[in-house]
Amino acid sequence: PETERGDSVPTLPAISVIVPVYQTEQYLEDCLSSLSAQTYKNLEFLLIDDGSTDGSSHLCDDKALTDTRFRVFHRAHAGIAASRNYGLKVATGMFIAWVDSDDSIEPTYIQNLYDALAENDADLSFAMSGTQTRHTQMLSGSDILQEQLDGRLGVLWSSLIRASLYQNKSFLDYSANEDNIMLAQICAEAQRAAVIQENGYHYRIRHDSAVHTLNAESMRSRLEALATRNTWVKQNHPRMYKYTHYTSVLEATKVNRMLRDNCVEGDTGMLRQTIKQMIRKHILNIPISSLSISRTKEIAAGYKALVLGK
Repeated sequence: PETERGDSVPTLPAISVIVPVYQTEQYLEDCLSSLSAQTYKNLEFLLIDDGSTDGSSHLCDDKALTDTRFRVFHRAHAGIAASRNYGLKVATGMFIAWVDSDDSIEPTYIQNLYDALAENDADLSFAMSGTQTRHTQMLSGSDILQEQLDGRLGVLWSSLIRASLYQNKSFLDYSANEDNIMLAQICAEAQRAAVIQENGYHYRIRHDSAVHTLNAESMRSRLEALATRNTWVKQNHPRMYKYTHYTSVLEATKVNRMLRDNCVEGDTGMLRQTIKQMIRKHILNIPISSLSISRTKEIAAGYKALVLGK
């Protein structure tokens, strides 16, 4: 919806873009520049510095001096979930978007997400990678949660969501997949979702990032986060539980691949046990109707990890 100023000039609603920052000096300037270049103008950028010890903190402060839309919050290191929760606490926008500090976005990224949401009176919108068409897919009711659980919807950093849907919710303290739990809760409440087939988000794969760090305990944490999501779904939306099976096996096989191909520090024995437990619990329950050729290959990898341990 649009509001009117006293001079009757329409103004777009405010959007808060939350950017957790931690040790990303090498990439941060590109990220901040891409935020400044957005064609959607009524924005606030919340830079949540999670106790960075490189030059990230200074880059954030410098940006705030040259662009008043940037607000910087320096905090003691507490992890990604704490940064996300603090960002939600200080956000003032009607809508919330997320950008990781080592990624960047196209100038029209926020505008496209907002247009899809506003034009379709939706509660949230997602930008999907792949085709470059402007086709918008609409989802409603339980279909939103189903698509999210089944891995066919976007992720947190490709979303624009009404701030009201975050009320009375918080990110749980896991090293990764904490956003999967939050998105499941949000999608369960949302009435309408718009999905645009346009990739304006540039995701940087870094093997030294929190998501890809090869530490046995952190990888166990990302699997445990997904298990927490599954438990929440089973307790609150039992008919949707069957859609957790594929994504759980997929995540477990991804972690197993990281374990197999790289040197992992820590208790790898416990990690292997957690991987097998998750695959064993879910692999035989995946709905056949949801399996494409590519998904079937991933399931075969899951069987291999379970039976052969590799």
